Amino acid sequence: MHRALSLLSMLVGLCMTIGVGASVAQQSRWEPPPPDPKDKDWVQLTSGEWLRGDVQSLTDEDFLFDSEELDELTLDWEDIKELRSPRVLTYYFEDIGTFAGTAVMVDSLVSIRVGQELRNLPRSRLLSIIEGEPTELNFWSGKIQVGLVGRAGNSNQEDLNALLFLRRQTVRTRLDLNYKSNFGRVEGEQNINNHDGTLRFDYIIASGFFVTPASANLFSDRFQNIALRSNITAGVGYFITRRKRVEWQVKLTGGYQSTRYVSVEEGADGKQAGGVAIPSTSLDIDLTGSLELVADYSANIDFSPRKNSFQHGGLLFTLDAFGDLAELSLSFTWDRTQNPQKASDGTVPERDDYRTKIGVGIDF
Repeated sequence: MHRALSLLSMLVGLCMTIGVGASVAQQSRWEPPPPDPKDKDWVQLTSGEWLRGDVQSLTDEDFLFDSEELDELTLDWEDIKELRSPRVLTYYFEDIGTFAGTAVMVDSLVSIRVGQELRNLPRSRLLSIIEGEPTELNFWSGKIQVGLVGRAGNSNQEDLNALLFLRRQTVRTRLDLNYKSNFGRVEGEQNINNHDGTLRFDYIIASGFFVTPASANLFSDRFQNIALRSNITAGVGYFITRRKRVEWQVKLTGGYQSTRYVSVEEGADGKQAGGVAIPSTSLDIDLTGSLELVADYSANIDFSPRKNSFQHGGLLFTLDAFGDLAELSLSFTWDRTQNPQKASDGTVPERDDYRTKIGVGIDF
């Protein structure tokens, strides 16, 4: 009898221990807190380290996090073990949907509080995160750069260049507007005057692929004898790598291109039109925490009777010399026209143009 009572006591104690342990484990499991935009996010790495700051985005396995002490970090998503965010972020899950709210991610489960509802979703289906609610203002970002170079004395020269970049990006789409212009004078005579504007829409597919249903480009250069070159294209692209400090993409588009010249010799056609194929690539490398390099190359392969193909190459260095907002830039540009059009006065533009620019930019 005594042995039976002892055995029963041990079983009761074991059950109570298991119950208390389960209760503690249940209490220790975090749930998304009420929204608090003034609070900070916490992430735990697989190494066990914790970081405090602001989650900025998750795109193609790249997790962008702004730490108060370590500044902006780009981390591999697979290195993130746990996430606790009291701020409202927008989460996109493949084949499930988009949800905006506060969230906690532990192991393979992402718990998102959407209003009064708690949604538990699989981490394996989470494709992207953007900061804030899915409002129009949160989709936009951009950059403005201006450069001015002057020389006086034995020769007088002024060069002015400007760049405007706008992007509207959601979890699945990307709309880019890019405009560049260059002006120059030597001894009061203009020697540089060109403009280049591109509007492109991309639809992002899983696993690094994206399609470009529509893209348009307008280009003019008085001193290349090009009054206006315009094209409308569509195509596909792929991110070869988009991890940590390196992003490299390749793209192939094709469509229709038209070129109108400033002047031509008597009897020559002042306009050429036909099909065009445009292979291109872009490489973005964070050399240090504040120094970035962007290298790009594209070729307009012209299928019109004149076959006046065009190549472009560029290197852009940017330095965050004034904090996160303003930056210094240094760029090198090469443009090559395969068959320059002879002007009405008989002059033929040079095939190659080279430009070096220094400027100050603002990110927003």
